[in-house]
Amino acid sequence: MSDFRKLKVWRKAFSLVLTTHELAQGVRGAAYLSLRSQLIRAAMSIPANIAEGREQKTERGFAHFLRHALASAAELENHYLI
Repeated sequence: MSDFRKLKVWRKAFSLVLTTHELAQGVRGAAYLSLRSQLIRAAMSIPANIAEGREQKTERGFAHFLRHALASAAELENHYLI
C-alpha cells in the first residue's frame, strides 16, 4: 500500500484534528472536561484509522479500517452537536 500521507482523505482528516483541538480548547468548565477529551479523541481516531488501514495488505483490510474512521466521524459529529 502507498504512503497514507498522500491520501487526500487523510490530509483532510488530519486538518479536522487540528481544527477540533483548537475548538475544544474554547470549551470551558470542569463539567465539560470529558466532552473536550472525547472531541479530541474522536477526531484523532479518524486519521489514525485511515493510516492504520492503509498499511493493511488487502483492500478489504483497508475498507475495514475506513469503516472505523467513519464511525469515529459520526461520534465526532455527535459530540459537536452536544
